Order: sequence, then structure tokens, then C-alpha cells
Amino acid sequence: MATVMVRVDEKLKKEATDLFNSLGLDMSQAVRMFLIQAVETQSIPFEIKLNTKLK
Repeated sequence: MATVMVRVDEKLKKEATDLFNSLGLDMSQAVRMFLIQAVETQSIPFEIKLNTKLK
């Protein structure tokens, strides 16, 4: 088993941990699910857009 280390803001980590816990997951399980979906779909498993605002 390999280890993946990611630096994130403390607030983001807490909010994500709380969300995942409410879903019955821990951080490792949630990240693993993301990676599995990325590999299975050969894509980022959500839409990515530029945040453009009209001036």
C-alpha cells in the first residue's frame, strides 16, 4: 500500500472530515473513492470550469 500526502488548509480539512464522517467515511476512504472513480472514468469525476466573471 502506498501513501499519498496532500497539504490543505485546516478549515478545509475539518469541513471535509466532518462531511465524510457524516457519510460514514474517513478521509482515506473518500480520497480512495475519488482515485478509483478517476481511473475508472479516465477523467476527473466532476466538472471543472474556469471561474470567469464579467467585468
